[in-house]
Order: sequence, then C-alpha cells, then structure tokens
Amino acid sequence: MAWVYLIIAGIGALGAVLLGIFLFNEPVNALRIVFLGLILTGILDLKFTS
Repeated sequence: MAWVYLIIAGIGALGAVLLGIFLFNEPVNALRIVFLGLILTGILDLKFTS
C-alpha cells in the first residue's frame, strides 16, 4: 500500500507545478519540463509495476 501514497504524492507534486505554470504564470523552461517528465514517468512506472 505504500505505492498508493507515492502515486498520490507524485500526482500532487505534478498538479502543483502545473497549477503554478497555468494560474500564476510561472516561467516554463526546459529543465522544468524534463523534471515534470521524470515525475510522470515515476508515477506511471509505479502504477504499472505494482
């Protein structure tokens, strides 16, 4: 059941960053997009391997 917490935490982190970008006009650069992709990859990896 620990993987459920990790997935929810990852989705929350991803959502917080996306809300910051879209609602508060935070800058979007290549490094931020790379790390968003890493978070998403980790979430999907946990989902499909558990």
